[in-house]
Amino acid sequence: DLLDQIEQATEFGPVLPPCPPVGPAPATVWRPKAATLLAVVRLAASFGSATALATELGMNGALTLLATGSAALDQTVRKVLEQIVAEPSLWPAGLPVPDLLYAVDAVKTGSPDRHRTLGAFSEKMRDALEIGTPVVLITPVAGTAPRALRDLNPKVVALKPLDHEQLSVLLDLAYPGQGAADALATLPTDARVSRLDPDRATLALRATDTETAVTAIAEALCPAPVEGAGWAAFPMPDTVRAPLEQMIFDLHAWQDGRISWSDVARGPLLVGPPGSGKTQVARLIGQEAGIAVVAGSVAQWSSESARSSDMIKAMRSAFATAAEQAPALLFLDEIDAFGDRNRKADHNSAYTDFIVTALIDQLDGYHGHEGVIVMAATNHLEKLDRAITRAGRFDRILRLPHPDHTLLPQALRWHLGPDLADTDLTGVAQAALGMSGADIAAAVRAARGRARQAQRALELADLTDA
Repeated sequence: DLLDQIEQATEFGPVLPPCPPVGPAPATVWRPKAATLLAVVRLAASFGSATALATELGMNGALTLLATGSAALDQTVRKVLEQIVAEPSLWPAGLPVPDLLYAVDAVKTGSPDRHRTLGAFSEKMRDALEIGTPVVLITPVAGTAPRALRDLNPKVVALKPLDHEQLSVLLDLAYPGQGAADALATLPTDARVSRLDPDRATLALRATDTETAVTAIAEALCPAPVEGAGWAAFPMPDTVRAPLEQMIFDLHAWQDGRISWSDVARGPLLVGPPGSGKTQVARLIGQEAGIAVVAGSVAQWSSESARSSDMIKAMRSAFATAAEQAPALLFLDEIDAFGDRNRKADHNSAYTDFIVTALIDQLDGYHGHEGVIVMAATNHLEKLDRAITRAGRFDRILRLPHPDHTLLPQALRWHLGPDLADTDLTGVAQAALGMSGADIAAAVRAARGRARQAQRALELADLTDA
């Protein structure tokens, strides 16, 4: 109903007298943006009718945290809502029009009166609270909204994720009369359509027909399987493998509906020296569990700006992306780069305090978000703020050392792949004692280079020399 009402309310009537006809008028082709279609079908699926939407968002004093599930969709959802509340045929007369705000803009940073209950908020947000105007706070994920907003206990409304039915409606709107349902029948059954974000949808809907668009959607949502050795072949001690395998088992059980999300083991904190394979472990967990992997780090988030506010904005975006791609693993690499608020004060102390507090806020707000596991890695556990490592933020601290004499043959086999398949690697493994996984990978590359230079197959002597 809401979808039909939006379509009817946005038809443009004549604004000028018609010109005399000079021939058959060309057919008008409506080409809405993919993000607009995503926003409209998900709003329609979530509220059902304009009356239900107005009742949910427009009552006096209503405070709603509207989670779009995608940072790339926030702006479009706000624009669509602005059109709805301004249209008399959609918004009931006499019902107050809510203020539509981005959650991050409703809070001031660095306010001197943040100790006051309302001191953390922007002037517009504070005015709305004081006079009882309904407020809709738009955010990608409820857990990424600023803590000051979450402390107000707003009603959280999460837009329904895109499903096959919504996708069929979306394609019917994008390609009227082209049989979207028949085209969608070719979409693989394991395609997670909820992962169709605005960018992927935009590229797919550049197609001129539904069949080509569905093919593009399938390619975006069902990447080719990764070749090469997998989780079972990766060398790691049982003290690391066992808890990670439990987490993978839980993820499969949750996806099959056998356990609830609250029973899924949380992500660990991996500790190990450089080159021990911590990042590779995260990728392999994603492959084995059949989930997306979203990676981030302080270096990545601060690469475009040294300002703490920009870094935190990039961090929130990574958390939101993981929610959008759920089920997903959010991997925080080199987490020690956040720093420790308890170290000796220096000129960076204020920056460290700000970003560490922001990370803890994200971790706590994200706790329990269905479909997303947060996992981190560090080379220097002693450099982490103790509040980050306390129980409840990461389930376990797992230590991943360099391979010992029992794991070195397996580490060599991992990097050799099909080369030297029938060769006993015990002797060369003894020579490699003390090397990291990265060192072994470099040695294998050097050995292969030597064999290529000699224009022959790789031999054990090449590897021994390397």
